[in-house]
Amino acid sequence: MDTAKIFSLLNEEALLRARHLLVCACCLFLAAAALLPAACGALRYLLAETRRFRDWVRRTSVLVVLAVLLAFAEAVRYGGSKPGPPSPPAQGQSSSSSTQGQPPASPAQGQPPASSAQGQASAPSARGQLPASATQGLPPACLMPPPADGFVPPPRYTNRLTQAQYDACFALTHAATNAVHDFAPPAGATVTDYVSGHGVHDDAWWVPLPSGFNAGGLEDYSRFVTAVCAAPSGMLLLDGLPGRLAPAAPAFPDPASNRVLSVLQTPSGLLPPEGRLWSAAGTGGLHTVTWNSLMLGRIEEAKADLQCRLHPDGDFEYFIRPRPGADLSAVTNWLIGAADAGGGEAFAFADGAPLSAALPPGGAALALRWTAFGRLDPAVPDTTATASPTGRS
Repeated sequence: MDTAKIFSLLNEEALLRARHLLVCACCLFLAAAALLPAACGALRYLLAETRRFRDWVRRTSVLVVLAVLLAFAEAVRYGGSKPGPPSPPAQGQSSSSSTQGQPPASPAQGQPPASSAQGQASAPSARGQLPASATQGLPPACLMPPPADGFVPPPRYTNRLTQAQYDACFALTHAATNAVHDFAPPAGATVTDYVSGHGVHDDAWWVPLPSGFNAGGLEDYSRFVTAVCAAPSGMLLLDGLPGRLAPAAPAFPDPASNRVLSVLQTPSGLLPPEGRLWSAAGTGGLHTVTWNSLMLGRIEEAKADLQCRLHPDGDFEYFIRPRPGADLSAVTNWLIGAADAGGGEAFAFADGAPLSAALPPGGAALALRWTAFGRLDPAVPDTTATASPTGRS
């Protein structure tokens, strides 16, 4: 029997089915071969994670393992459950009433509430804004902005305060170039000395303030400090150790690192026994920090007395007096000013000029008074009754 006769005996339908099965088997084989590397990788990963979990269980307390498993089960139970559909309101009950534990539905964005459908808009004013009766006739730049994360002053102010003074919440209100001042410790006060016997030029000390210092005079006491950091470079820092001893320019860009009262900021040094840094508490919460015979620029011939008085309400005073016979012409990198909260004010700075051009001669002292006024209301056009800033910056 030849081959043709053999195939003629087979059913044509059976041959077609066999051909289809062969093609499907080839496709399945190719798919399995393609998925085999991925399956092997997944199996290796599963086995590795299983071994890690087994090792963790072996080295961990049974109670901890049970707690983790229970927490995982609770997370799966609560995370996988879905809230059921809300029940329909009862007969006669308004569909706008709130369900228990859920607030009532608010009106759609941009649509007025139902109570204002009759044309009566009685919504309360936004927080931080003045009533309409108090803001009539005022330009938009004079209105109080709503407080967000911090107080944002308007772009224009109505009196002589600058933007930097407004940010710092204090201003220079008095300057005298021929003041007579005593830099000795007050009689009867407890004096604390900070300079070691070998002298310093880079060290700094925390000076505690028993009554505190409300920087800026803010009502919320958000800038209140109970200690200041005194450095021989003529600085008092309100938030930490000094990051720089020599001023480059009277720029106050960073509120986090420039909370500093620069009585006379310049690289300086103290050499005992004449050189002395001390502090003392006075009456009414006043606290005094004094640098006696400070070597400005670390030059022995350029000595001066510096003092800063801190009032608990946020006011502070500077007193600077060259020592008799001192030569300050070689001190050319210096700054007298104050900074806080990204703002501040510089009374004078080097700008290429020697320090001798800014301080009075003949034993007189430079006296500066800085007044803290808190956050002023821009809607009030005149605040000179409580503070008379000089406007210098």
